[in-house]
Amino acid sequence: MVIPEQILEAKEARARRQKEMIATYHLPLISISINIPGREKSSHDARVIFEAALHEIKQQKFHIMTEINLNTPSGFEAIFCVHANAHELKNAMISIEETHLLGRFMDLDVMDEQGMILSRAAQLSAKRTCYLCDRPAIVCAREQTHSLAALLRHIHEKVEHFEHNRKTRL
Repeated sequence: MVIPEQILEAKEARARRQKEMIATYHLPLISISINIPGREKSSHDARVIFEAALHEIKQQKFHIMTEINLNTPSGFEAIFCVHANAHELKNAMISIEETHLLGRFMDLDVMDEQGMILSRAAQLSAKRTCYLCDRPAIVCAREQTHSLAALLRHIHEKVEHFEHNRKTRL
């Protein structure tokens, strides 16, 4: 289990890596992290969600120039530099977040060639809702509306459902 300071340091290191990759490649990038509450950021459920995100991004028709995958104190993360239009990338990432069974737990950020983050609002996409209710996620997180156990149980149930569906397709 990690402490909040380690998570913050890992997020700051991710931001530095993003800036370095944009400066090196002069291309938009996709930054993947996993929305898992609590201090355990590298659980089995987090790994399954992360691998599903990687798979979905690689199924897109974008030309990936380079990729970095890490397991940090803030959890699993990846950065892709992509030869594509940043707005098209963001729309594709929003589609994955909104349509994939585990998409709600994926944080698929897009930065343009200048390092500006493309927001969901800029793409006229709705803010994310809570895992357990229809309120904005930011409100429930700030007010701690739901217990950590309830949130993790919900995530685990979705991951189990995803794994079951994946096994039955094989």
